[in-house]
Amino acid sequence: MKKRFFLLCLIVIFSSCGLPSSEELEDMNVPLGLSKNQTGVVCSGTTPTALSISFYGYNPESFFSGYNVYIMTAGTDPANEIKIQVQSHIIQASDGQSSFSTTVEDNYIVKNSYSQLPSVSLTYLESNYPGFYSQPTKITYNITQLPNSTSLNISTEYSIGVTAISLSGKIETLPSNVITIQFSCQ
Repeated sequence: MKKRFFLLCLIVIFSSCGLPSSEELEDMNVPLGLSKNQTGVVCSGTTPTALSISFYGYNPESFFSGYNVYIMTAGTDPANEIKIQVQSHIIQASDGQSSFSTTVEDNYIVKNSYSQLPSVSLTYLESNYPGFYSQPTKITYNITQLPNSTSLNISTEYSIGVTAISLSGKIETLPSNVITIQFSCQ
């Protein structure tokens, strides 16, 4: 009898102690195989107009919101520099709530065609890649401007990485592999 009562007490304690939701415990699949398309630069004659990337995504998670494309001027350790910005994007507050860093969003994450995040939205994925939820899909994306809505700088070398994100759950994966592309037409 004492064992049953003890077990019942344990169940009550654990069921009421603020365990995280299943969404918070789930991992999301990291985008894989990030690469540049052909030369990585879309050109109009000899003028570069966009950086062109592709990656494989498979995110059937119900809370998946899209992909964030991180970009920065290439430094000495691009993979680590992108990873630092990804880790700085979600801010954990002392009360357990989390929010997004607008500094990271304004300086390192490419906005979509509506000047919003994620960079590659569900709307874009659903209209360009039917069935992407059910199988790994190669996704192509062109970067036409920097996160602060300014133009890409000719002859500048950029480092790029991609993450999967849940806006509702404030969950973001580690970045894909990081690539470097020089913005110029040769």
